[in-house]
Amino acid sequence: MKIPRYTSNLGSAPIQSGRSLTTGVGSAQGMANLGKTMLDSITQFAAAKQEIELKLRDQEITNLKTLAEGDSLMAANDFNFGLEQRKDYNNFQPDYDGMWNKHTAKVKKDRFTDKKGNFDQYAWEQYEPFHNKAYMQGKVAVQGNISKARNAQSVTAYNTNYDATTKSIETSTSVAQVTGNWQEWENGTFAKYSGLATFDQGTLATGYDELLAKSNNQMMLLQSGENGKTPIYKNPQGVTATDWSKVAERAADPTVKMYDVQGNELTVDDPARADFIKNAQQKSAEKIRLILTKLL
Repeated sequence: MKIPRYTSNLGSAPIQSGRSLTTGVGSAQGMANLGKTMLDSITQFAAAKQEIELKLRDQEITNLKTLAEGDSLMAANDFNFGLEQRKDYNNFQPDYDGMWNKHTAKVKKDRFTDKKGNFDQYAWEQYEPFHNKAYMQGKVAVQGNISKARNAQSVTAYNTNYDATTKSIETSTSVAQVTGNWQEWENGTFAKYSGLATFDQGTLATGYDELLAKSNNQMMLLQSGENGKTPIYKNPQGVTATDWSKVAERAADPTVKMYDVQGNELTVDDPARADFIKNAQQKSAEKIRLILTKLL
C-alpha cells in the first residue's frame, strides 16, 4: 500500500511524499536475527564453559585421589615394614590404629583442604572408599606380622628347650635318665607345640625324629656295657674315653638285650641298632688309626 501523494506549498518548493509502509521492516528483522545469533552464541559459550569446568573439576578430584592413595599405601607399608624387628606383637594392632588415625587427619589436611582452610568434602567422599580399603589391607598385613612375631618367639623358646634336652640326653649316665628326659620332652614341649597353627609342624616333626634317634643311641650306648654303664678305657695319656671296640662288640652280640627309649626291643637286625653298630665300628677303627699314627 502506498500513501497518496500530497503537495505542500510551504515555502517556495512543494514537498512531496511517496514512502512505502514496509520501509525499515528489513532492518528490524536483521537486528532480531543478530540478537538471536548473539544469544545462541552466549548460550553455547556458557555450556562449553560449564563442560570445561566440570572436566577440570573431575581432573582435580582424580589428582587428589591419586596423591592420597599413594600416601595411604605408603603409610600402611611403612608401618608393617617397621614391625619386622619388633617383638611386642601385642602392641602391633593398637599402634596401627593410632598411626592410621593420625594419617587420616594428615591426608585430609594436606590433600583435601585448601590454603584458606576449606575442606573439600565432595573430593574426600570420592576418595574415602579407597582409604578404607587401604586401612583394611594394612590391618591384614599387621595380623600377619603378629603371627610371625608370635611364631618367632615360639621357635626361640622351642629351640632353647630342644638344645637343653639334647644336652641332658647325651650326658645321661643311666637308662632311667635318658627315658625320663625323653618322656618329659615328648609329653611336655612336643605335645604343647604339636598342632599349633603358628608353629611349623615340619620343623617339629624333624626335631622329634632327631631327638628320638639321639635318645635311642644313648640308650644303646649305656646298654652296651655291664650294669647299664658305658664301656670305657684309659688312653695312653691317662684320659678316660669310650671303648668303642667293646661297644661295637656288645651291640653286635644277639644275646645282649637292648631296648629303645619307648620300651621296644631292638634286635641286631633292627635298623636303629644296625646303624648304631656300624657307627661304633667306625669310631673304633678311627681310634685305632689315631693310635697307630702316633706310634709310627
